[in-house]
Amino acid sequence: MEASKRDTSTCTSSLVDEPTKPVVGVRTTLICNSDSINRLQYERQTSSASSSSLTSTNHPRRIVPQDPWSETNLQEAIDLWKLTDDEIVRLKQLQHNLKDCAHHFKYDPHIVLRFMTSPVGHHAESLFRKMVQWRIDENIDNMLDEYKPPKILLDYNTTAILKDYDHEGDPIYVERGGAIDVHGMLKRFTREDLLEYTVYTRELNTQGAWLEEYEQRQGRKVKDVTVVYDLKGLNSHHLNPTVMNFFGEIMTLNQEKFPGPIKRMIIIRAPAIFRLAWNVVKHFFPQSARDKMIFAGKHYQKVLEKYMDLDVLPPCIWEGGKGEAATGLPSNLEGGIIPDHVQRESQDLPPSSPSTKTIQMSDSFDMTDQGSFSSHGCDIDTSF
Repeated sequence: MEASKRDTSTCTSSLVDEPTKPVVGVRTTLICNSDSINRLQYERQTSSASSSSLTSTNHPRRIVPQDPWSETNLQEAIDLWKLTDDEIVRLKQLQHNLKDCAHHFKYDPHIVLRFMTSPVGHHAESLFRKMVQWRIDENIDNMLDEYKPPKILLDYNTTAILKDYDHEGDPIYVERGGAIDVHGMLKRFTREDLLEYTVYTRELNTQGAWLEEYEQRQGRKVKDVTVVYDLKGLNSHHLNPTVMNFFGEIMTLNQEKFPGPIKRMIIIRAPAIFRLAWNVVKHFFPQSARDKMIFAGKHYQKVLEKYMDLDVLPPCIWEGGKGEAATGLPSNLEGGIIPDHVQRESQDLPPSSPSTKTIQMSDSFDMTDQGSFSSHGCDIDTSF
């Protein structure tokens, strides 16, 4: 993904809550307040208006309110998130401190709250600025229109937000971590290719058509999500150091660019090797993430039934399930090992070669660092 060639100027606000040691080094320039953001907002709204007339699109741009921080919108966010008096004060302080980012569509109380309530929420202001700058540098705002996912990655996808909801009316996110052939994907694609595809899936989760449908059906915005994480098929290939390091990079991407609260994570069908895997990956989780995990045993269906109707689940999770992916999201959840004869073909290549700037990570990943949990779309802090 080539960086956007935009004229930008450094943000004038001081980063008083800059982390002293980032979870993983992310190299970026902090830019928010500039004419380029005005142009970006205008271009995005123009794109939204034009794409809304194309009924065939799976990911229409969402029209940004004239004043996302109006009293009505702010009160809606306060009520949905059930904020305490202290949290309301902090949110309004972030609103004031981030006003120089006001021309970017992410400057919205519901999105700012995702940064504020994340495990590293004390760095919310600086992380929000970095996120905005990254989106400008990498032209992320136009990704759903300009990026074409490689067919192999779509065919062997194992993640989806489901069409129907849990007992509280919140979305259900399914990830079949044991069924994804990350090792095979890393043999066929570069790390940058896979990071770019991962960013694409995050954009679908945060701007996709399914959100419009959810708000129409539920009469409110998305806040919490129930995650069902299926480990059936987990094996030694998933513990390969290359795979684990990539796993860490995706966790950092989620935490720093797409944070968001998870209500609970139900881990099902974990094989014996998971004990070994857990000894490795548990260091990735902050305590707040571990507190949300439910490890379901042999009778995992009974655990799932406490939180959702089994009918809403796909057949690969529950044999009698009729669930399917939400509107506009990849529908395949089977995954599996990519056969040797399935190679990356020229027609699978994105329109433009990905850049190593898709997300600038440090050259090495310290597996003792802690961050939000993710594996190609599933995390304790996914943005919705």
